[in-house]
Amino acid sequence: MKPKTVKLLVGQKDHCWNSDMESRVKEEIDRICHLANIELREEPFLVFDIADVEKKVKEWKEAMPRVDMFYAVKCNSDPVLLRKLAAHNVGFDCASKNEIDSIINLGVPPIFDNKEELVKIKLLHPSARLLLRIQIMESSAPLPMACKFGCDLDIASDLLYLARSLGLTVVGICFHIGSRIRDPKDFEGAIKLSRSVFDVAKNLDMKLTVLDIGGGFPGYKGSSSLFNEMAASINKAIDEYFPADGHYTIIAEPGRYVVKSAFTLCVNIIGKKERKTNEGSEIMYIINEGIYGLFVFNLLHGVKRKPVFKKEWASKELLPSSIWGQSCDVVDKIVDECMLPDLNIGDWLTIDDMGAYSIACATTFNGFEKTKVNYIMSQRKCK
Repeated sequence: MKPKTVKLLVGQKDHCWNSDMESRVKEEIDRICHLANIELREEPFLVFDIADVEKKVKEWKEAMPRVDMFYAVKCNSDPVLLRKLAAHNVGFDCASKNEIDSIINLGVPPIFDNKEELVKIKLLHPSARLLLRIQIMESSAPLPMACKFGCDLDIASDLLYLARSLGLTVVGICFHIGSRIRDPKDFEGAIKLSRSVFDVAKNLDMKLTVLDIGGGFPGYKGSSSLFNEMAASINKAIDEYFPADGHYTIIAEPGRYVVKSAFTLCVNIIGKKERKTNEGSEIMYIINEGIYGLFVFNLLHGVKRKPVFKKEWASKELLPSSIWGQSCDVVDKIVDECMLPDLNIGDWLTIDDMGAYSIACATTFNGFEKTKVNYIMSQRKCK
């Protein structure tokens, strides 16, 4: 179910979208960095552009009007973010008790993919409305989910039969192709496969009405084209296999799509030295964040990051550089290779697309505090 009275926590504003939104965000970030310099601040900080999230929600509803969004809280549980999503009547996908506690008036349908889970649910929550999670073996995602989650189609009918025998209510099917899907047509095959499981349930006199297509949607800056291709592919498949007149409920669990581009990291250069390399030399910059903080996702999934190129650098000579984190660990390296001007200790760098699995995964290793968030709204009101 979607949140009810939660929507009263944050009022909606009458804004319009402007093509110069990104430039205004950069201007605001530069202004904040300038103020930080005046105040002699050295701590890193995140800038959360709330309007970016509002834009993503609006684009989702326009691109896939039949697919209800249930935001994956594990991706980023910033309280302002959750209130803003609730204000726009977005649902939430929770994976733990703490996540459930952070969402007010929320009901989440449990998911199962093996008989042990069914027995647990029968004992602890017999009135639950369940989704059977199936494996999707073919995926273009660099991080597929089939290796850990979902049931093989060969046992789907057995699980459905067992659920019915236990008196449990199965209402639908769900799947998750994987994180950072590259081929927009991945969803077509998965939705077709889900249709076959719906048909199996029908043969068991079970009426399924819910299809959860999971996550994996792109959310980085410049990903609109890929997202729109995915949306078109999904719309085509659900219209063919789950037509609107069948009274089906279609939901999804986007995480990165919602928040990735909304957060920008501002870091301070706290160390600098030149070292020899096989190609000549490079400048090593040490910043006050690292892989045990907001860049932990880099370490776990091999994601490459680079700082935003600033306009004032265009007239300067660019030198081979690398960027390192602040911890005592030698593997704390953020950027292997990049071209930067000769920067000074105390200068600020900004890094885009820091909203997904950054705050949520950061630790306090070496005693460093977690990076704080500043909030801005980049929209202008419509006249």
